Amino acid sequence: MADEIKMSPTRTSNKNGLLGWFFDTKELDSVDVADHLDLLLRELEAYGVDMKKIKEMGCWYRTYCFWSSVSGNGGPALGPKQMAALASLDMELHFDLWFDPPEEE
Repeated sequence: MADEIKMSPTRTSNKNGLLGWFFDTKELDSVDVADHLDLLLRELEAYGVDMKKIKEMGCWYRTYCFWSSVSGNGGPALGPKQMAALASLDMELHFDLWFDPPEEE
């Protein structure tokens, strides 16, 4: 699989024979999920990563986005551009949502 993904991972793992390849965008100075997805999608395109071929090799992939709220309002939003790009790659998108507990009065 490493031959198919020419971009460098930010982290890898090997637990019980299950290999993991990770690319994170936490260094990006933005709290907008779309900016992080755009970066990932640009990198995949720039390196010519063929996600269909990776899936045909028996691998699976998905994207996780962390999002935290201090007020409990708002939330991550995706535009048509990001949704269409993820769909074209047959890529799942998962959100890891965190809500800070309300302050005691």
